[in-house]
Amino acid sequence: IEPPDWSKRYLTHEGKAEQASKARSEKLKSEIIPNTQPSHPLQNYLGTYHHPGYGSLKVEAIKSSEEKDEPISYDAHFNLIGLTLKHVHYDTFEAASPFGAWTRLTFLSDEDGRISAVCASTEANVPPMVFERMVEAPTPEALKSCAGAYHLDGGQEVLLILSPSGQLNLQLPEQSPLDLKPVSEDTFQTIGYPRIKITLLKNGSIEILHPNGLFVAERK
Repeated sequence: IEPPDWSKRYLTHEGKAEQASKARSEKLKSEIIPNTQPSHPLQNYLGTYHHPGYGSLKVEAIKSSEEKDEPISYDAHFNLIGLTLKHVHYDTFEAASPFGAWTRLTFLSDEDGRISAVCASTEANVPPMVFERMVEAPTPEALKSCAGAYHLDGGQEVLLILSPSGQLNLQLPEQSPLDLKPVSEDTFQTIGYPRIKITLLKNGSIEILHPNGLFVAERK
């Protein structure tokens, strides 16, 4: 049997794949919306974003550019892989690594306007993954100091409970405890539903933003 010309086959296949890849890149470039800017101050995109299966994406520093036409870019790391993020349009950036183009990332904002996550297509055969923004956790001492009983205006008791594992929970009157996560230095939000936000006030009280209204509970 005449042996096949594997080199020719491979080069033909690679040539077609390269052409298709270039065509895809040109198509994506043609769909970029020109003259757009990120919706947040550049510093607000810095931080660490985490996915339980894919690890961490850390946006570390804004790269300065002397060229006016150069897109906004950031230094970043996806686990141990170094990345450069270049602005595409609005809150979408293209991530490139030393191994070639990686994917596009879109930063997401919560209802309060804070950047809360980044969405990335890490695998072509599954939906985009959402990496949640990590907020620096309060110290155990700070959590312990805010745990305790608080009283609403009508005399009902609200509890902030610190579990042995360090999880802060909110217990409203006649309800089961709800796990809280920090969203800023002095604000916590329920991890599940209903969405309830707790803000620690300087006078020692807590402000409760609940779907039913805004309430203040004073420290017992």
